[in-house]
Parts: sequence; structure tokens; C-alpha cells
Amino acid sequence: LAVAKAASALVLDDLIQTYDGTPKDVTALSAPGGLAIELSYDGRPAAPVAAGRYVVVAAVDDENYQGSATGTLTVAKMGATLTLGSLVQAYNGTRRNATATTVPDELAVDFTYDGRSVAPTAIGIYAVTATVSDVNFAGTGTGTLVVGKGKATITLGNLEQYFDGQPKCATATTAPGGLT
Repeated sequence: LAVAKAASALVLDDLIQTYDGTPKDVTALSAPGGLAIELSYDGRPAAPVAAGRYVVVAAVDDENYQGSATGTLTVAKMGATLTLGSLVQAYNGTRRNATATTVPDELAVDFTYDGRSVAPTAIGIYAVTATVSDVNFAGTGTGTLVVGKGKATITLGNLEQYFDGQPKCATATTAPGGLT
């Protein structure tokens, strides 16, 4: 005589967690309590570590009971701290990029300058937004980049001349060249 398995209710808990570098196990509770439950995350038995969304399936593993539940585990990105640097620079004709340090260290960071992804070259004041670009971490920082006038040197020449009654002119050369 075959006896049908009794129904068991399953409830999934801990479906919202934050990345911290450890596996993110979901809790599954059964009624009646204490039944063995198998969990899978996007079809895999191991709990995920990385931030993201995962389909969780729980199934009762018991000879007398049956039941299952499905849910979505959301592993949120962990917050990162950004500190902007190199915000005051002198014009030199090249792109003036801001810098950022992150906690945790060495996360990839994307920058925008007045909403554009290309760093400016011209003298001016630019709104800088830095955003962490990482699968497991999130963070932003803002600041102001000031690109001021660059330094130039002037070398005077032809300063020693003899009086002959005619006007005398000195010469001037600049570095970088071509300045007035």
C-alpha cells in the first residue's frame, strides 16, 4: 500500500542581505518543524557570495513530507568610501584628472566632470562626481576641480648693449613657448 507524503509548508527568510565576502545562506523553516530542507541558488547548491539577485528554491527532503518554496535572494552591494584628491591643478595643456582613494582599497572608480566622462584641459571650475565601479561595492563622492593658470618662465635676453643713440630692445622667450 502506497501512502502519499503529507504536505509541509516552507517559509524562506533572510532574502535581503548585504555583501561582506561570505556566503549568503537563506533560512528555510518548515511546518512541521525540523524537516530536512535542500536549498539551491540559481540551480546551484552553494550559497552565493557576490552581490546580485538569485532565485532560491527550497525543497523538503523527507520520506514522510513534501513541499517547496521559491523566492529571490537579493545581496546588496556593500558601501564604500571615496575620498577625492588632486582637485586643485595648474593648466599645462593636458587632461587634468581628479584622483580618488577608496575604502576598501583599490576599487575601480569612474569620474565625470560637469557630467562628461572626459577630464578637462582648460582653465576653469568643474563639478566632479566619482562613482565606485565594482560588482560588490557601491559609493559616490563629489567635489570641485579647479584648473588654474599654469606656470610659465620668461627668460630675458639682449640686456647688455652699448649706447649709440638708437632705441634698444631686450628679447623675451617663454616656456612653454609662444606666450605673449
